[in-house]
Amino acid sequence: MAVVGSRTPTDDAAKAVTTCVREIGAMGFGIVSGGARGIDRLALEVAQKHQIPMLVLLPAISSTSAPSLSMNHSGAKCQSASFMERNVLIYAAAEYAIAFGPRFKEGGTWHGALEAHRRRLTKILVYSEDNLGARALISIGIGPYDPAEGLASALAHRGPQHHLPMAEPWG
Repeated sequence: MAVVGSRTPTDDAAKAVTTCVREIGAMGFGIVSGGARGIDRLALEVAQKHQIPMLVLLPAISSTSAPSLSMNHSGAKCQSASFMERNVLIYAAAEYAIAFGPRFKEGGTWHGALEAHRRRLTKILVYSEDNLGARALISIGIGPYDPAEGLASALAHRGPQHHLPMAEPWG
C-alpha cells in the first residue's frame, strides 16, 4: 500500500498515519513511499518499528535503510518532473494508496492523487481530515479513510480494482 502525504502534517494526520500503517501491516501489506519528510517518512518509521516490509521510490538515489529504487543516479539534479514521475510510480507500484493532507490544487500529494485517479493507477483513499483538498478529492470519487472506521472498512467500499488495458511491449 502506498502511503503519501504532506510534508507538514497536522497532529491528527500524524496519529492517523501511525494507526493506518499498523493496520496495513496487520492486513499483510507492505508500505510503498516516496521517503519525503513528513507523512512519507513517518509511515516508513512506523513500518520499520513494526517490521512491516517497505519500498521507497526516490527521485534520485540516496542513502536510506529501506530498500529503495530510483530512475536517476545519485548525482542527478532533481527537477519537479523527477518528483512527479516518482509519484506516478508510487501509485502504480501499490494495490491501494492512501493520501494524507492534500493541499487543494497545490503540492505533490494533491497532484499525485489526482493524476493517479485520472489514470486509474490504483484504488485511492484520502484521510478524511477536514481540509479543502481532502473534501475535493472525495467529491471526485476518491474514497475517504477514517481511522475510527478502520482501513478494512474503507477498502471494502472501494469496489473492484480497475485494470487498464496494456499493449504488449513487443507489438
